[in-house]
Amino acid sequence: MNKKYRVIRDLPIKNFKKSDQPKVKVFLTKLFQKNYSVSHLLSDFHNTLGGAYFSYTELKLIFGNKYNQYLQQLEELQLITVFKNYRTEYGHKLNVITPLFTLPFRYTTVEYGTKEEKILAKYYAYKKKQLGDYYWMFTSTYNISINITKKQFISLMKKKYSSYVAKKKFENKDVLPLDEYVDTQVKQIYNTIKAFNKATYREKLDYYSVDSTFGNRFYSIFTLLPNEIRADYLSDFNNQLDLKGSQVSILAKWFKNYGLTAFVDDLNNNDIYLMMKEKYDLDNRDIAKVFMFKMIFGKLFIEGKHGNKFMNKYHQIFSGMYPQEGNLIFKLKGEKNTLKKQHSILAQKLQRLETSMFSKVWCELKKNRIRFISVHDEVIVRSKDVQKTEEIMNTIISDELSGINVVINKK
Repeated sequence: MNKKYRVIRDLPIKNFKKSDQPKVKVFLTKLFQKNYSVSHLLSDFHNTLGGAYFSYTELKLIFGNKYNQYLQQLEELQLITVFKNYRTEYGHKLNVITPLFTLPFRYTTVEYGTKEEKILAKYYAYKKKQLGDYYWMFTSTYNISINITKKQFISLMKKKYSSYVAKKKFENKDVLPLDEYVDTQVKQIYNTIKAFNKATYREKLDYYSVDSTFGNRFYSIFTLLPNEIRADYLSDFNNQLDLKGSQVSILAKWFKNYGLTAFVDDLNNNDIYLMMKEKYDLDNRDIAKVFMFKMIFGKLFIEGKHGNKFMNKYHQIFSGMYPQEGNLIFKLKGEKNTLKKQHSILAQKLQRLETSMFSKVWCELKKNRIRFISVHDEVIVRSKDVQKTEEIMNTIISDELSGINVVINKK
């Protein structure tokens, strides 16, 4: 029996010569699949340009070295628009490509061994290679279904709306009306879930990636999901364990390595987010967390109307509370680096430390034959594996963060 794979039906390829049609067919299929999914994007990749992201390597694998000629012809036929060399917040350079035509998301099957398959075989071999040492985390989770209906999803998003509004107002950002907010979440998340559940084994590789240029983080369909979905809609994977205050705990360890203890003492003796909530009269713990992250990860300076630079008030607040720690952050962010946003260097450092620490947890879980889903500082396991997972996390993280009170949350 021949193996099958899928391409989008009814694609507008008649203006291309017959020898080029397989390449164009594969490209437009991948373009539509990516537009149905935001999960292949990293956390800093906000799709503000309204298209799908393609690396230069992906375009070469599909079209060959003359990929620009194909893109130009597609643009001349008014089938796509291309925004070249889009540089993301953390320095990734990509092409943003937007389809200018609409189609029902329907598939037709093509027999294994066609010209399209040869192109796709190279494309997916590259995707597999990209995952590197984390490929086993794909093979152990790709077949976990996300069992949520559209009605259930909309109900959850409506419940989340009030917290979304509070956060946006605190950040002085625009707030979407309820209906528009829900519609956006359906398009960006629910449609991705639906596409993932229907995808073939190889197609699911598009939902996994490793951000090797910034924080070395492992991303999957599951890192896209809101916490409420991860908690209740992943079959029998319904036990979440995470390191309480992961980023601030790693930050505290970094301070401790320099002999600085003021922040460490506050973290060890308090819920530091609740401490900030009370100290600065903030609405709730979630807003206090946003407040803390603005102090830690924000810019050092902001520009006034006339180009004058002023010290960011959040950094001033943090430095007022922890002068030595604030000075250490100031020195790190003040040094030149290759990031588009210079101040992101601290976020990069902490993410890399977090990934290094949790990769040890993942490997130990694998050794103990515990199947799990990873979401950065959280692992999701089945009920029978909770106790052993907690022991492994406590042992490894306590060793990595010696001197910091380690608390493993269980949900």
